[in-house]
Parts: sequence; structure tokens; C-alpha cells
Amino acid sequence: MNAIRGTPQSESRIENSVRTRVSWRADLVTIVLGLWLIGGVFADGFAHNNLRDTLDSFFSPWHAILYSGFTATALWIAWLVAGQARAGLRGLKALPIGYEWGALGVIVFGLGGVGDLIWHSLFGIEVGTSALLSPTHLMLLAGGVMILTSPVRSAWNSSMSAKPKLLEFLPALLGTFAAFSFVTFMHMYNWGLTSLPTSKTFMDRISYGSDHFIEYLHREAAGGILFSNVILVGVALLLLRRWQTPFGTFTIIYGVNTTIMSYMLGGSTSGNLAPVIAGFGAGIITDILVHVLQPNPTRVFEWRLFASLVPLVTWSLHFMTVAFLSDGGIGLNREFWTGIIVMSAFSGLVLSVLAVPGQIGEMPAKLEP
Repeated sequence: MNAIRGTPQSESRIENSVRTRVSWRADLVTIVLGLWLIGGVFADGFAHNNLRDTLDSFFSPWHAILYSGFTATALWIAWLVAGQARAGLRGLKALPIGYEWGALGVIVFGLGGVGDLIWHSLFGIEVGTSALLSPTHLMLLAGGVMILTSPVRSAWNSSMSAKPKLLEFLPALLGTFAAFSFVTFMHMYNWGLTSLPTSKTFMDRISYGSDHFIEYLHREAAGGILFSNVILVGVALLLLRRWQTPFGTFTIIYGVNTTIMSYMLGGSTSGNLAPVIAGFGAGIITDILVHVLQPNPTRVFEWRLFASLVPLVTWSLHFMTVAFLSDGGIGLNREFWTGIIVMSAFSGLVLSVLAVPGQIGEMPAKLEP
């Protein structure tokens, strides 16, 4: 397969000063292999959350899925770089456009994997939140995100239309989904849609009627929801700086991610139906808002409105599904859950201002004394 876009097979060399980007198919292969990697991440997370008694060694079936996925992805990126070298590019110029950080990510992830083996050999297998904050696991996160977003950067720097069709956008979409999922995975202990105490049954089970502890749970929920909101809205604003994303983009990113997070944490989606419905509902409505408002950095009012409405819808749906589908309804008091929905909208608005501060007008003329 000729991995260099627009380069005829008969052309044996290209100018050393010209860097090229790989084809749509090559980007798609990258992220398909990347999904193998992220699948291994969630398989390992499932084992940590549901099969803790089996975690007695670094050499587990879950790690085998993870590291075989990484190896396949790393070899593919190396093959792409070798293809550029065969076409006449040398040094850093042999890195395809968009794959610079991906190549570095291969190194970081590889070092993190070796470090993880050493860490587990010395200190054993971590469980709970400690596993997510292990330095070697954070190296895997950093390297993984750099690898998985390679197709996103490749598409970003391509001649792709600002309003792409879903198939054309697919490698970038899947790359965003995979990287987003890796980030949510590493913050599962504080992820607002799936992990926080919001139902009455859950709060009653862990609070034992202590008013002090219930207040602590309210604070934990507030921090987790606002933290999660930054990532949920942030990924949308990032994509919309470059594209009017095709319908289905956020249904996949929000909905499918919430489903696999719920299954990983609970062992089944049947007992975690509320977050799954909220995730898919939020994704569908976000796709509708993209289509109706067409937010982009040149349409500042629509940009601000979109960033405010997405969290308003997401967290409203979250608490609605908890109220109707969880035993006992919402465990947090009404002032909290209504207020946090409004605060999340303010948070989205602030993010939109940080991402696009607005047009800077002309400097005023200097006043004469």
C-alpha cells in the first residue's frame, strides 16, 4: 500500500524539504490498531474493578491484550515512517504530518511499559485509585494519548473540508474517541457520569446517616461533575475549532464511552442503565446543537451558546435518569443538583471564552494631553 497521499507509485523520490501526510486508509489502520490498544486498557480496568482476586502478576491476559495492541500500533507507525524514508525523506522529515507526537508517544508508552513491569515487580499490583495514579501508568496515559490522536492531527492538517462527511471524518472521530476514553479511564474515580455518589441508594449505603459524611459526598460530587464537565465540553470545542462535525460524532464519543465505562466499573450495563441513557442522550442532543447552531470561532454568540447548552443538557439528563431509573432517586439535595447543573453551564461558557476570547478591536488612538 502506498501510504503517502498523492504520490504516484512511479515516483521514486521526493524533495527532502517536503513533508507529506499519509492517506485516509493509513490513518484508519492507525486508529483501528489504536482501538486494540484502548480495548486492552479497558480489559485491564475491568479486571481491576471486578476480578481483583486474579491480579497477582504483571503477566496477565489483560496486559497481553494491552501490550500486543501497543506493539501492533508501534510497528505500524514505524512502517509509515519507513515508507517516508523510502520515498526520500530523512531525519525528522520522515515523520508523516500529524505523527510527530505519535512517534514520541511510542517511546513514552514503551518506557512506561518497561517501568510498569519494574514497578509491579518491586511493589506488587496496585488496586483502586492508587493504580490510576501510579507514575508508570501516567506515562502510559501520556504516550497513549499521543499515539491515539495521530489521525486527528493528520486530518487537522489535511485539506479535509470544514464540513466533512462521517466516513471521511471517521479516523479523526475514532482517534478522538479513543484518546477521550483513555482520559476518562484514568479518571474513573472522579468521572461524573459513572462514578460519583448521586443516587439515594448509593449514598445511603456509604454514608450511614452521617450528616458530616453526606456533606463530604456533596463536595466530592461537585468537584467530580465540574472536572468531568471541562473534559466533556473541552473535547467538543476542540473539534469544532476545525470542523463542523458530522452528525453522530458526539453520540459515539459520549454515548459509547459512557457504555464501556459503565460496563468496566460495574461488570454489566444492566445495572448502570441511567448513565448509559444519559450519555447517549447528551451525545445525540450535542450533535443536534452542532447541526442547528453551527458553532465555530467566527460565530462567537453560537459558540458561547453551544458551550453553555451542552453541559446544561448533559447534567440535566444525568440527574433525570438517576431520578427515574435509580432506586430511591437522587440522593443529593435539590439545591445541590439544580445548582450544579447551572454551574456546569457557567463552566462551559468560561471554557468557550478561554478557547475563543473574541475579536480584538483596534487600539484606541492615543489621547492628546
